[in-house]
Amino acid sequence: MSAKKSKKRVLTCPNVYGTRIVPALPALRPDLRTATDYLHLIWKAISDELFDGTLSRVGLTIQSQGHHSAYGWCTVAPVWHTTTNGSYHEVNISAEYLDRGIYDIVGTLVHEGVHLDNIQKGVQDCSRGNTYHNKRFRDRAEEVGLVVTHHPTYGHAITELGDELKAWVDAHGFSPAPLDLYRGVKRGPWSVPTGTGSEGPGVRPPRGTATKKKTSWKHVCPDCGAIARTSKPTVSLICGDCKVPLEVEA
Repeated sequence: MSAKKSKKRVLTCPNVYGTRIVPALPALRPDLRTATDYLHLIWKAISDELFDGTLSRVGLTIQSQGHHSAYGWCTVAPVWHTTTNGSYHEVNISAEYLDRGIYDIVGTLVHEGVHLDNIQKGVQDCSRGNTYHNKRFRDRAEEVGLVVTHHPTYGHAITELGDELKAWVDAHGFSPAPLDLYRGVKRGPWSVPTGTGSEGPGVRPPRGTATKKKTSWKHVCPDCGAIARTSKPTVSLICGDCKVPLEVEA
């Protein structure tokens, strides 16, 4: 008997200033273990200070974005289990975008912290297959200091650190040095295209966008509006009613 594989459901990101808890870091040679340990340190500060220590234990991971197409995620249900210490949710930072900069990484972790906080309180902050961020998410995100921008497809999903949270990051001395690595094809330093604004945690950015090859062309009769489609743009078609050549739309 084969076991049916279950699909992991995920949510795809008071301001209390603490003392400086991370010393200034010398030049580091980043590696996965260093990055993972550093994310745990940042997450603890977020949980303790931005959510008053109320966030439950999580499995904090660095994994490939896979089919999620997101900077990070928080699972809807606990997916990590132990035999002696219960089960807990997963919070992930997508490996492809680990080098985005410390403000953006902290922003993603706070974004996912909002999801986890709402889950614990029984507040549904996403719909449409856990992709559309509703006003409940927006309201809680703004409470902890995120700046929220509406996206036509994903709702209130675009988030970034407000000035107070940036100051909080600076006060703790969090550094991008331990996170200066990423998974995938080698490229230059991370950058967000100018003129479009930050895509924000939770929404896939336009990195290395590829142009889809066109395979269908629309032909329209200029008189009656009749439409025909072909796989080639150079096919000559004539409208059977109007007896005029159809025009190809660009």
